[in-house]
Formats: sequence, structure tokens, C-alpha cells
Amino acid sequence: MMGGPLPWAAAAPTVPQGPVPTTTRTPVTPVLTSIPAQAVVGAQSTTVGGSTVLAEVPARDTATFNLVGASWTKLSGQVTLQVQTRSATGWSDWTDLSTEDSAVASDLVPASGANSVGDPLFVGDSTGVALRAVGGTGASITGLTAKTVASPAVADDSHLATVTAQSISTGVPQPSIISRAGWGADESLRTSCSNGTYDTTIKAAVIHHTDGSNDYTAAQSASIVRGIYAYHVQANGWCDIGYNFLIDKYGQIFEGRFGGIDKPVHGAHAGSWNTDTMGVSFMMNTMTVQPSDASMASAVSLLAWKLAGFYRDPEGSTTVAGVNLPVIFGHGDVMATACPGTYLRARLQELRDRTRDQIAGRDKTTLYNFWAAAGGEASTYGPVAQLERTVGAGRAVTFQFGGAYERPDGQVFSLGAGLEATYEAKGGPAGALGWPTSSQVVTAGQYSATFEHGSLTYPLPAGASVSFVKASYQDFLGRAPSQAEIDFQTQALASGKVSKLGYLNSLATSNEWLSAIVTKFYQDTLGRSPDSAGLANWVSWLRSGRFTPAQVASLFYASDEYYANTGGTPSAWVTSLYAKLLNRQPDPGGLQFWIGYTNNPAYGKNWVAYQFYQSVESRQLRVKNMYEVLLQRDPDAVGWPFWTDRVLAYGDIALAIDIANSAEYWTKAQQRF
Repeated sequence: MMGGPLPWAAAAPTVPQGPVPTTTRTPVTPVLTSIPAQAVVGAQSTTVGGSTVLAEVPARDTATFNLVGASWTKLSGQVTLQVQTRSATGWSDWTDLSTEDSAVASDLVPASGANSVGDPLFVGDSTGVALRAVGGTGASITGLTAKTVASPAVADDSHLATVTAQSISTGVPQPSIISRAGWGADESLRTSCSNGTYDTTIKAAVIHHTDGSNDYTAAQSASIVRGIYAYHVQANGWCDIGYNFLIDKYGQIFEGRFGGIDKPVHGAHAGSWNTDTMGVSFMMNTMTVQPSDASMASAVSLLAWKLAGFYRDPEGSTTVAGVNLPVIFGHGDVMATACPGTYLRARLQELRDRTRDQIAGRDKTTLYNFWAAAGGEASTYGPVAQLERTVGAGRAVTFQFGGAYERPDGQVFSLGAGLEATYEAKGGPAGALGWPTSSQVVTAGQYSATFEHGSLTYPLPAGASVSFVKASYQDFLGRAPSQAEIDFQTQALASGKVSKLGYLNSLATSNEWLSAIVTKFYQDTLGRSPDSAGLANWVSWLRSGRFTPAQVASLFYASDEYYANTGGTPSAWVTSLYAKLLNRQPDPGGLQFWIGYTNNPAYGKNWVAYQFYQSVESRQLRVKNMYEVLLQRDPDAVGWPFWTDRVLAYGDIALAIDIANSAEYWTKAQQRF
């Protein structure tokens, strides 16, 4: 195990928080209610149109709600979920709910797992609900539960605060966008992505629709967004609302996931294709109606601003999750779903064409030409990390490894990551230093640049910092960093752009590390490498917080494929868990004990695998391994029991980061590199 990568996964990143527009309105917290299906379906309702009713929530009165969805613990075969709601005009027809979110990685189907959740439907004010699951021969479902969300409109929803860019003479202008504060987001609901989780760049936009009723007023839109937010967090178990932006039928654009509208915020909207994309959802059912003219016009303005700012061609193509796709594509182009609806899907090319036309003549800005001449994404600057934007009377763009500035007089200067971070921390062009008057140069063993009202210097990477970066890359990513990565990371650390803890967290949430973790799970349990779609799915779910690393490990060990590989019997499977997770053979009593729970349908393989993985014995071995990899020694008598207990509550990642953040690790890094 020496030399990594470490076999553990994600933690919440420590990243700079983008500016949040101020507003005087009060946040509003929706209320989610769960209604479990009855244990036995009545004999008189066992068939529907030739299909069997597998489980149901019989029609019942409820408190007023306006969104509805469903969850379940296990589904097999062809199962259709149908919901019925009662409003002031009576009971609705039965409506199908999406079961798309139940899908797991294409090449690994767990024997059992955590709850899966269907997308919510906006149904308007309702006071009754019924839910049923119907299926044919061999179909089954367990743990079916109806989910209702009460998200009422309030007086403040008639006066929504927006973020509006100033008029500009170059580039594509930003449309008006209703901020999270403006639509009344209760920020206390957010969890592991509380400060935003960021991708490297934006490569593409994924188009969605929210389904549900098209009958709502402009003043109700904010309450619908709040309801979707609460459902995504409290029912789906995500850290935030999944979409990056939502657009209602009146053309109002809402900021979705937290982190900054001008940054590559990682969403949860398209499984394997979440990374380096933004999710834009039309708040209507475009299976039944055309998207409104106002919503199309707003979508075009949003896409033009965001894609042009990240230097993307709306008529072009790009590679996401190993698949070549249009820069603007539909949810159903990459996943088995009807989203974004028949009518909207038919107009995706129109979206591309109109976005291209709105960008035309504004995309080849001075800063874009500077970047392209340097080599674009292949240059030392890398891709755009924060879109090109107006700053005072000039323009600025942030790259993965630095930034460039166009002064009001048209001159362009660039800074590397360290100086750029230091400069921005001092206010950038609007701060006391004013605009740059030179690009970054190396003089007297340091980086330096001049500004209208002063100068800045930044030290070349110090040996100790370089050793720390090299050691952490080797231990966390299993490889040596490139020189550009060394320069970027050491400058960011020295400038204070990121703390040592924040830097380690960024490694822990990188796609590279998560991919290594998932690949190790495949190899340790299934003896093979993952396919690209399966790998991307698991990485996305770890990043979004849908699954913890311990849950992922349990799903792999409990999978039908692993069970078959061990011999296909409870005895052989349990024996393999002892060998893999406890590094020993089972005692006779323990073997029979765990076989009993494996055969008990109330518990099953996934529960047993989770108990093994999180047992004291397994955690002791993992703690010992982390000490050996990171500190190259055995754990001491005090640290071993302390971290064995702490791992259960905080996870393996907390230990890995804390050890790498220690003075001892820093010292050992100097000895190693």
C-alpha cells in the first residue's frame, strides 16, 4: 500500500465563497412528509390494466402540499410508479413518476442499497395523495414511500431580488438572475457542499424540464424552486438543489446550486455527466406543452452569457465522461429518461442556433484572443475557471492556473496563480493597487508584477512546499505532480489563496482521487476495472454526497457479481468478508451468526457488508494502513483507538486529511522528496 493512492473518499471542500447578493427577505423552509406504503396490498386492487399492484399508499387526506414524489429501497423488473392527488376540483388522473434516479452504475447492480428517489412533481395546492407501484411478472419493489412537500408562496415572492450585470461594450451580457437569497433559500438546509463544490471549468450545458403541472403564477415560481430544493436535499439526500439554474414559464431565471453564478459549480442533474457541465431546467412539463417563448428567450440569454464566458461554442461538441456530445445537449441524450420532454427536446437545435446568434460578434474578445494565442486550454493557463466578466471599465478572466486582465485602455496583462490570488485578495482592479501595468515576470528569485499604485512579489516555490505537494500527490493520487501543478499548488498555498487543509480537501474531492477510490473498489471486490460509465456514475455520487465511501464499499461487497465470484453461497460470501475486511478466517460461531443475518430478508447482504466494513476490527486495519502510507509508521497506542472511534463518526477521509495536515507529515515529506 505504500505510495498510495489512499482508498478513501470525499470530504467537504474548503473553497472561497462567492459574493451573495444581499436582500431583506426572510428565508422560507418547506416541510417534507414521508408516507410509507401499506405492508399488504388489498385483494381488490391487485391488478391495473393487466399489471399487478406491487405496493401502494391508499388514497388519504393530508395537510396541504404542492410537490409530490416517491422513494423506495429496492426495485427490480419493469415497475411503474403512479401518483394521484386531490385538489379543490377533485382527484387528478394517475400520473407516472420518474424512476430514473433508481438506476445505479451500468455494470454493477447492488443486491440491495440505500433509498432511491424519483423526481418531484409540482401539483399545485393539494390535500390528498395516493401512490401505487405496478409491474408485470417478476417485478418487485420494497420500501415504497410517498413524499410530499409543502412549499407555500409568501408575500416576498412578489418582489424577487435579482443579480443584474451592468451594460457592457464587449463580451456577452449577463441576464437578470434571481439569487438564492432573492427566492428565499434556507441556507441551513445545505450540507456537504455548503460553500460550493467546483469543477475545473464548464464544457457544456445539460437541458432539463421539471415535469409536473404547468398551471402556476409568476409569484408562485419561487415557492416551486424552494420545494424542489427541499426535496433534493431531504428526500434525495443531496447536499443542495441539483440544478445550476431554473427558468420558469414567465422567463424568470433562478440561481440554483450554491457557489456563484459565474463559476463552474458542480451540480447533481445528470449522473455521470455532472462534472464540467451546468444543468438548466425549464420549470414546466414539456412532454405536454411547448416551452413558452419567454422561457426560450431567457434560456438563450443565459446559455449565451455562460458559454461565451467560458469560451465555448454553442454549436460545437465536447467530451464529457468519455462521450463526445454537443455543447448544448438534453438530459435524455445521456440517460434513460424522457427529460427534457418531447417538445423541448425537439427544439434543442433551435436553442443552439439562437444561442450562437446571440453570441455572434461578441465571443472573440480581447481576452479570448490573448488566451487562444497562448494555446487555449493546452497553454500554461489551462481552461477558464471563472468566466470572463466586466470589472469596472475593464474586463477580467480567471484560468485554472492564473488570470488575465484587460485594462480600460485595452492593454492586457496576465498573472500566475500565486500573484493572481494575492492580487485578488487585495481587491483586484477595484482595490488599492488598481490595474496591472505589467505581466508576471521572474526577477531575483521571485515572481513580480507592477500595478497602477504599487507592485507585488511572490516567492518561487520553496523546497518544503514542493516536497509537501509531491508527497501528497503521490499519497492521494498515486502519481507525481507536473511542474505546472507544483507551481500552481505551491503558489496558492504560499499566497493564502488556499490553506493547507483546503488544499488537502481539494485533492480529496478531485475526480482523479475519487476515480482511484472507485477503481480500487472494483479491483478489490470484482477483480476487474470499471467501464467508463460505471466509473463516472460512482464518482458523481460520491461527489454529490448521495453515497458515503462506506456505503459504496458495502454496495460493492453486497453486489450479486461479488457474491457469485465468492462461490454464490452465504457461507462462502461471509468467509470472503472476513478475509477481505478483517484479514482473517471466521470463527465457527461468527460465521453462523452472520450467515443468519445474510439469509434474513429484513437485513440481507448489504446490511451485513456494512457491519463488516464499519466494525471495530475493520476500522483498526484501515487506520493502521493510513498511518503506514502517510507517516510510514505504525499507529501509536493513543492515536490508534482514538482514530478507530473517530472514523465511525467522521469517516476515513477525516483521518487521512488530518494526518496529512500534521507537522509530522510535513517533516516526513521533506525526508521523502
